[in-house]
Amino acid sequence: MVRNEVAVTVTWIATIVALILTVALPWGYFRVAYGALESQTETEGQIRAGLLSQFVGANPDLWMFYEHSLHEALSRDPPLRTGQYNRILNLNGQTVDSAGTPPSWPTIVRVVELYDAGKVTGYLEVTRSMRTVVRNTIFVGMLGLLMGAAVFFVLRVLPLRALQHVTEALEEEIGKHDVARREAEAANRAKSQFLAAASHDLRQPLHALGLFAAGLTSVVKEPSALRIVARINECIEILEELFNSLLDISKLDAGVIRPALSHFPIETLFGRLRIEYVPIATAQGLTLKIVTSNAYVFSDSILLEQILRNLIANAIRYTPSGGRVLVGCRRHAQTLQVQVRDTGIGIPAEQTERIFEEFYQLGNAERDRRKGLGLGLAIVKRTAKLLGYNVQLASKPGVGSVFSVEVPIGDAPTPTPARDVSGEVLGASAVEGSLIAVVDDEPEILDGMHTLLSQWGCQTVCTETLEEATQGLIRHARRPDVFLVDYRLREGVSGISVIRDLQARFGCDIPAVIITGETAPESLREVNGSGYQQIHKPLSPARLYELLSGLITSQRGRQTELS
Repeated sequence: MVRNEVAVTVTWIATIVALILTVALPWGYFRVAYGALESQTETEGQIRAGLLSQFVGANPDLWMFYEHSLHEALSRDPPLRTGQYNRILNLNGQTVDSAGTPPSWPTIVRVVELYDAGKVTGYLEVTRSMRTVVRNTIFVGMLGLLMGAAVFFVLRVLPLRALQHVTEALEEEIGKHDVARREAEAANRAKSQFLAAASHDLRQPLHALGLFAAGLTSVVKEPSALRIVARINECIEILEELFNSLLDISKLDAGVIRPALSHFPIETLFGRLRIEYVPIATAQGLTLKIVTSNAYVFSDSILLEQILRNLIANAIRYTPSGGRVLVGCRRHAQTLQVQVRDTGIGIPAEQTERIFEEFYQLGNAERDRRKGLGLGLAIVKRTAKLLGYNVQLASKPGVGSVFSVEVPIGDAPTPTPARDVSGEVLGASAVEGSLIAVVDDEPEILDGMHTLLSQWGCQTVCTETLEEATQGLIRHARRPDVFLVDYRLREGVSGISVIRDLQARFGCDIPAVIITGETAPESLREVNGSGYQQIHKPLSPARLYELLSGLITSQRGRQTELS
């Protein structure tokens, strides 16, 4: 498209210039040559008229006595030129004398009056042939045409040939880049598919292991056994961190996360970050200071906290003992620049782009898990892109690094009266006595869920299929409080369809939770679009308890209002 437009433009320019040369050159020559011939003819007529006035009197009948003198005046001084015809006319327009042969068309004619004693006695007519001017004009026109063609060739053909060569080379490079891009995209899709499959398959046994470990904690009393259980829980937490990071990456790639923008004080984030990270930094011999700020920002508080959390954790991880980490804000027009500074090992200039890639870490060739997983900055980059922020990095090896994020300034809220919560009742054991229906195709997970839920005082119906769940709930002869259903069941059955069937049978208002180990983008989009609560494997017992308590309490509150 661009090349065609350039070709049309160049062609028009070359054509116009060629036409100007083809037309202007002969026209200019003709005007000059014609003007010269006209001036020369006029001057010659005046000179000959002066000579003839000596022999021409008031009586034309006497002119013939000077015939020889008249002829001489007509043909000499200046001499008669080729293609020239001179003649004398009386007042009646009759030819008295002439010299030369009348030339063929085209001609130029000039008439000069002859005087005697101040009276007109006759006329001198000078006729010149214009054939030479026309012939030369045609020659100059041919020359102009040749020059116009040459200019057209130089201005149009040569540039377009060069443009064609450049375009072909550019298209070849673009083709190579497209092939490389498609290969990279295919490799990235293969990587995502592998991670999704591996994540799902590994989450299943880890999920069951977490449930059994939680149940074991409340059963085992011996100190030595409790230490072993504690180590098991530590290992589970490390694996959960890895899987949750992979899940964050998958969610961002899948586009299922939608920022929920609001105006809020950034100090609320800083307060939580101080509580979480100051003890960690102190334990590693570091000084972490998060400067208090009264600024309001307009952002997604959860996503922004995730960015800052990863940046702070990264700074603590790569700052040696005795170093300092500083978190603060600076106002820039309509934005607030949030900075995370450290006196850590620094980042070489050639590595400042690679550190935002998945699993890439500086100085951790041995893959020491204490130095993280190499996903934190990748999550920071994707989350910032989702929010439309630019993450800036300034670093010097051996001195430290500064990560900066520009966040829009927010508006402070209008004060509102505090809500009266004196009449609210918060149950300490909201799940006790509730009936929970669990559908999962893994017997180990069903066993672990039954053990854990029973310790919380719940009644359970743990089955592998929809039909078994329906029959179990009918035998209980009571309405279930919550459905806990795995997303991917046997034979391609979707947990979403199972929940809809159960709600259609037992009540559409019964809360439901999708439990999933999926990280594939298309699966995440489907789960997110279902509208059900979701929790990801391996799930934390504390997180599960919190979720169930909230759902059951809310449901009972609605039932109380209706009654």
